[in-house]
Order: sequence, then C-alpha cells, then structure tokens
Amino acid sequence: MPIAKSAVRMSPVGAIDCSHSTVSAASLDSRGGPGALSRVVPDQRGGGMLRLGLVVPFVLTVLAVVAPARPGGAADAGKEPSLKEALVANEKGAFEAFKQKNASTFNDYLADDFLGVDAGGVTRKAAQSEAMADTQLKDYALDDIKLVKATKNVVILTYKLTQHGTYKGDPIPATVHATSVWVKRGDKWLAVLHQETPARPTRSP
Repeated sequence: MPIAKSAVRMSPVGAIDCSHSTVSAASLDSRGGPGALSRVVPDQRGGGMLRLGLVVPFVLTVLAVVAPARPGGAADAGKEPSLKEALVANEKGAFEAFKQKNASTFNDYLADDFLGVDAGGVTRKAAQSEAMADTQLKDYALDDIKLVKATKNVVILTYKLTQHGTYKGDPIPATVHATSVWVKRGDKWLAVLHQETPARPTRSP
C-alpha cells in the first residue's frame, strides 16, 4: 500500500502478502536418464563396477513411504499458494485503490493501528489516505515476492516494487524493496505495517 511521505515520497504501502515463503529441500538431478541417477563407482569387493542405478530405486521407494508421514510436508505446502495469492491480491488491491484515489477501499486493507515506515519517517493510517491528493501513481509492478509465515495469523511479505509517479510534483523512487506485515483478525487479513527502502542506483561498469 502507498505510504504517506513527508520529505521523500515512497511507493504505496502494500498489503502483506504471505504467499512467497517457500521452503525447499535438496532435490535429485531433474535431468533424468541413466546419466542423472546411475553413477559408476569402483566395486571395492572385487575390482568390478557397481551401478548406483540399482540402489536409487530402492532409496526413492523408501522416501515415498516415509515422506508423507513427516510433519509440514506436502499437505502443508499445498496450502501456501492460496494464502499467497490472497495476500498478493490484497497488496495489489491496496495499490490500485491508492492509484485510483479511492480512500474508502484503500483503508479497508489497513488495520487501525497500521504503521508506514520510509525515508520520511513513521506515519499512521490516517496519513495514508491524506497523501493521495498529492500523489500521482502512474503504474506499479510487484516482483520477486517472498512470503514468511511468522505464525498462524501473521505473515511477512517482501518484494521488489517498480513504480512511476510523483509526490507533490517530485518523482517517487522508481525501484523500492518493500516489506509488508499482514495479520489475520477475525476472518480478515489486514496490513499492520509497511516499510520501504529505495534500491541502490545501478553503477555503470
């Protein structure tokens, strides 16, 4: 979602998106074929050769039996996309409402105790909608979105924000690294904090 700016206008403060938090385990070579899993190694018993291809099927069979029993496995991972999608939609919805200067819709995404943090300092919820009159947000894009589920009802969303616009006539930072925190209160996810850090200028070689 957009953050109200004092001295420096940053990007809109976005709703927290919990979807980009992915925990991955070490995976097998995905290229397949004999070269991927079947390795030739010396046979210490008689100078011959053993092919690991004979061992791998057994290992995979054991993993297939054991993996479903581990907590936090595929069943939990399957829930993350829907949560992430919902929070990303909230984040983008807040940006769009700010862009269209729809204060009522924008405020629906923010908790009453919301805080926005940027180079201009710390602002509260009331200051966010007030900044709309002085902000012209032309376009925006959220990329490299990551999600961290702090607790069952608290999600941290980080992403790279690319935007174009002005605040009181001055250009806002074109590229920002943003963090949003979403909290589930009742049956609704609300943004309680949004922080932005302007990206470092790209150095010429």
